Amino acid sequence: MIANEFEQRWNFPHCVGAMDGKHIVVQKPTKSGSAFFTYKHTFAIQLLAVVDADYKFIYVDVGCQGRIGMQACTITLVYARHLK
Repeated sequence: MIANEFEQRWNFPHCVGAMDGKHIVVQKPTKSGSAFFTYKHTFAIQLLAVVDADYKFIYVDVGCQGRIGMQACTITLVYARHLK
């Protein structure tokens, strides 16, 4: 179980994954308006990844619009997992 591995290896109890995200700069998608436009004045998509205690990927999501904050993408991920 992932939580047990995090507690044994990293002394971090009740953790079910380590998550991070990154904006990936892209060319403006056709007819996208400002959907992918970021606060850094570039066009981007977001990469969101979750790893287990051994740094193995357990979830990856690519494609969330750059203008949407990482928090909103994370919330979407959490709700999507609960609906399955």
